[in-house]
Amino acid sequence: MPAGDKQPRIPLHEEATEQFPKRQHVPRVSGWNSEEYQTPSDLNPDRAAMRLDGMVVVDCDSPEAVAKWERNFPDDLDVPQVDTARGRHYYYARPDDAPPELRQAIGVVAEHIDIKTGRGNYVLAPGALHRTGVRYEFVPGTEDLPLKPVPERLVKILVNRAQRSPSPAAPGSEQDTWDSIEWGRQNNTLAAFAGGFRRQGMSVQAMYKSLLVLNKVLCTPPMPVEEVKQIALSMGRYTPDPDTPVELAGDTLPTVSASSLGPPPPRTWLWEPYIPGNTVTLASGREGIGKGMWSAWLAVQVATGVLPGSSVRVEPKPVLWLTAEDHHHQDIWPRLRAAGWDPELHADIDFMHPRHKLVLPEDTHQLQATIEAGGYGLVIMDPGRSYFGERGRQGQPFSYNNEADIRPALQDLLGMASDTGVPVVFVGHWRKGQEGAVADRTAGTAAWKQVVRHALDFAQAEDGDRAMWVGKTNLGTQGHVRAFDVVAVDEFDTAKFVLGDLLPYSSLDSWMKEKQAHHGAIELEDETPTQQESLPAAESWTQPYVKEEKVEVVTEMRFVDAGLWKGSDKGASWTT
Repeated sequence: MPAGDKQPRIPLHEEATEQFPKRQHVPRVSGWNSEEYQTPSDLNPDRAAMRLDGMVVVDCDSPEAVAKWERNFPDDLDVPQVDTARGRHYYYARPDDAPPELRQAIGVVAEHIDIKTGRGNYVLAPGALHRTGVRYEFVPGTEDLPLKPVPERLVKILVNRAQRSPSPAAPGSEQDTWDSIEWGRQNNTLAAFAGGFRRQGMSVQAMYKSLLVLNKVLCTPPMPVEEVKQIALSMGRYTPDPDTPVELAGDTLPTVSASSLGPPPPRTWLWEPYIPGNTVTLASGREGIGKGMWSAWLAVQVATGVLPGSSVRVEPKPVLWLTAEDHHHQDIWPRLRAAGWDPELHADIDFMHPRHKLVLPEDTHQLQATIEAGGYGLVIMDPGRSYFGERGRQGQPFSYNNEADIRPALQDLLGMASDTGVPVVFVGHWRKGQEGAVADRTAGTAAWKQVVRHALDFAQAEDGDRAMWVGKTNLGTQGHVRAFDVVAVDEFDTAKFVLGDLLPYSSLDSWMKEKQAHHGAIELEDETPTQQESLPAAESWTQPYVKEEKVEVVTEMRFVDAGLWKGSDKGASWTT
């Protein structure tokens, strides 16, 4: 290939690369120390490309991507590394028994992180000259390291992503028509769609939105949104040609054949039966009940690799926390520390920059790209509704009480959670007042609980006891009332969530009703003797001065010493 250019002079497909002998500048590499590999001194910068028949290269295309990769795979960095024009290449060996998902073009798996392997794929080799004038060089100390097998966790991620929704048909198959785009053909097919859109004069933004819909409907599994974005940007460089004829499809609804779906993926749980693994959980209760402390506790469980409510160890994963009310440093950081999080020992907990504005559903693709790039095991949105809206909306404002506004935004968030396989905790509030069943107290339209597939409620009884339960679910059984407490942690000047035992109640309503009745009986028992003891003295003092019909007024006044006088900005009142 020409020096300073990443485009080969001939296509690097199987037939073309067979023209090169093993010791030529596009070697067939089966291992880093193989005789088939050429050292940097052997490479001619005019043709410094390397085929990837037996290797997997992780291409991190920005400093942020490098940091993200090294943070998520800290035990897999003792491999050859090459600094590139914008980031770094990490070289791994591809096992002979690698699954099919690791034997073909993979593409972007996270923001600015590209996985390259297989016949017909290549990277610029060490010693190559980039068009910017930057020469690809080994990271000092890594040039003599042997290739290690590709990280097992990465293989699992690729296999899981490919197998979430197997594709029954795709372009290039023997069928004349197709209903979905199979893994490995998605980029080219969406690029073809984008080319047609651009020829008709479609803007880059309109192409991007259209491709996102096609990606969601046709691609199984969907491509990373960052890769879809790059397709739109690439096609945006071409000049529109609206005179090109376009064949329009019929005005029928897109459908999915039930016979093509196969069995649904297995149900997963982060914390059974409270937090399902690949959907949105609405967690609501009154302000001050302890939802923030519970969120911190849950985040720490994920970051430390402990299954919530048990001592079972799992793989620690980072957490993404979106906070619109509590300050990420002043409020949440102390709660995390109080819950046992150690930044030196445990997975990271990331916050969205407080000055960035995330608006859903418009920015759902950006949120999904962030989740995929970060490898997060949990997303917390507190309060979730703060991120719903519509930029530049004219006329009637976006309303949390309007089902037509909330339902599409929630459904889009549900789709994102399903696509990424990452649970999302969506924190909500109860409305003011005590009336109604617990399940109906979430503030705003009923769609908040109707759309989500799982919901938790948190409550506090009059005696100060607290409990939570599964108030709505499509994934298991309702109920599972469980006690919890919030206790002070003086070291960090905050409090922490403490999980309690399961309680013998069918619902949070029955627990609150019994607690209320019990609390009322205790109060009556404590106050009655005081009232009875005060009665004789009050009557003897008032009898000479008031008539019979005024005794009721005096009887009300005798309760002042019992502490039942209530004052307000509207004046004082007396109660019996």
